Amino acid sequence: MQAGPSDPQRFLFILVGNKIDLDGGSKRMVPEKKAREWCASKGDIPYFETSAKEVHNVDTAFLCIARLALEHEHDQDMKAGEWCASKGDIPYFETSAKEDHNVDTAFLCMARLALEHEHDQDIYFKTVAEQFPETEQTSGCAC
Repeated sequence: MQAGPSDPQRFLFILVGNKIDLDGGSKRMVPEKKAREWCASKGDIPYFETSAKEVHNVDTAFLCIARLALEHEHDQDMKAGEWCASKGDIPYFETSAKEDHNVDTAFLCMARLALEHEHDQDIYFKTVAEQFPETEQTSGCAC
């Protein structure tokens, strides 16, 4: 068995022993015991013996990896939210323009914060403008 994800701590992984219906499992390349031991040695990776032909454990294996993916997604959201909080309470929103999810809320929050800090921005831009004096335009478009 070989597995070498670049970040194994964040890699979603299950092991599936397939085609267990063939000759009662006598043609296995890897014995079930060895597969289970390997999974245990790698932090209790979920292991499933499956047979698509006999519809055995296929749905269970799929549901397991789907559940792990949803848990991982929630963990990632928590990490992003925690990072934003650690940087001075930067607002964090999960948004989707396609599904019209949280877009208005995120925009209104950013607009409110921009208005609250309007004077801070003027100071910043005033300083930048002083470093780069305007040059007189002699020809061309006035834009």
